[in-house]
Amino acid sequence: MKETFFERKIKPLAESMDDSPRKLRRGFKLLGKQSWLAQRIPKNFGGLEANARDYFEYTELVQSYSGALGFFQRQHQAAGRFLCQSENAALKEATLCQLPRGKWSCGVSLSHLRMPHAPCILASRRLGGWNLSGQVSWVSGYKLFDSLVVGFFCPSEGLEGMGLLRFKKSRSLHFSKPLKTVAMRSIQTVSMRLKDFFLEEKDLLSLMPIGHFAETYSALNIQFVNLSALARAFLRGVEAPRLEQDYLRCRQTFLKEGCDATLYGEMARIATLLSLVEKYHSGIQSVIAPNPVERRARELLLFSLILPEKRLLDQSLKRIVGIE
Repeated sequence: MKETFFERKIKPLAESMDDSPRKLRRGFKLLGKQSWLAQRIPKNFGGLEANARDYFEYTELVQSYSGALGFFQRQHQAAGRFLCQSENAALKEATLCQLPRGKWSCGVSLSHLRMPHAPCILASRRLGGWNLSGQVSWVSGYKLFDSLVVGFFCPSEGLEGMGLLRFKKSRSLHFSKPLKTVAMRSIQTVSMRLKDFFLEEKDLLSLMPIGHFAETYSALNIQFVNLSALARAFLRGVEAPRLEQDYLRCRQTFLKEGCDATLYGEMARIATLLSLVEKYHSGIQSVIAPNPVERRARELLLFSLILPEKRLLDQSLKRIVGIE
């Protein structure tokens, strides 16, 4: 059922969604019409309460048809997850019911919480809320998402937190022009600077000890699906029995055990080789842009380089070129 939907509705938009924010929003609304934009939100808020496996299956499917749409809607899904986990009942009541159909959309800027040794957004308490100051170099969804869940640090109190803010330029919130990334320009990635931005207490999601996010949310588990989805997309168009078996085995290991650097490197190897197979299978047609072969190759380049640690990138490279 879902595969048929993506073949009919999303596949024809895939190339234009890579470059056009308007078409990306159209794809997002199509998912919203199916009420698929709140996979892990409880049913009493209109969500699907998907378990980890079902959510992976869904995410991989979306992203295999469009890296831009897959990445964009995952930001929205992540925002819903963190809103669900919040103890701020009033904020949950006001936002969660709007997420499943995308009536209200929300992104996240949280990856910097994995680097408490180099805090880039600092917070200090003031009456009625918090003052936030700092800069984040990579935030997606500018002029697309309505709001943004932002992470911050308060070293003086040993705390890190998350707050909800309007994703809109203001006197204390500034954005760069959208970056010209090699793929998925439509997601409007910008750098963000906050200067004494006042986060009201009513918009606070959570406060945790510093290091909680880094210990709880593995970057590898989150990034694995980027490569897995591409491998699935490549296999949709080419026959490569040996690599397909490697993909299925790697995928099953992930579903049972989660991801480590070795497994991530193995999926990077599989996706890279499948990309080459697809290029040669397509022949001269693959050099005339736009086309899905060229788009997926650019997605692979982008997704292969967004891991935060050079050590992990080095290990992936060794796996791809066969150096153990």
